Amino acid sequence: MTTREIPRNEWLHFCDSLTNRHIGANVRLEVLSPDLGDQVEAEDVPLQGVSADKRERDNMIEITLGKTREKRVTRAIQGTTHLRVKQDEEGTDQALEIESSDGVTTLLVFRPTILPAKREGSPES
Repeated sequence: MTTREIPRNEWLHFCDSLTNRHIGANVRLEVLSPDLGDQVEAEDVPLQGVSADKRERDNMIEITLGKTREKRVTRAIQGTTHLRVKQDEEGTDQALEIESSDGVTTLLVFRPTILPAKREGSPES
């Protein structure tokens, strides 16, 4: 697995591209805090989007999860200092790591897509 740092001037484009690749995919949202320990904020919830602020001085990343407005989970990471993507050997995104100035790291973990098993006699087999 490789980890790649995303330069600040690429955050907006990278987040848009990441959203396009993973929208609707089930993810896990973890918060790793030196004060509170590791917490799972959401598990197997569909991704609605990851966005970066347009003004570089704010350094905010926002993650939105959930199918409906009533069940929506939003996490805004203020004071982001590092944005990293973890990818496997094939270049498939495994996780997004967002580190903030308060020492908290937010992990957005992408669940593997499990394709339905092919049935014998189906056109795909």
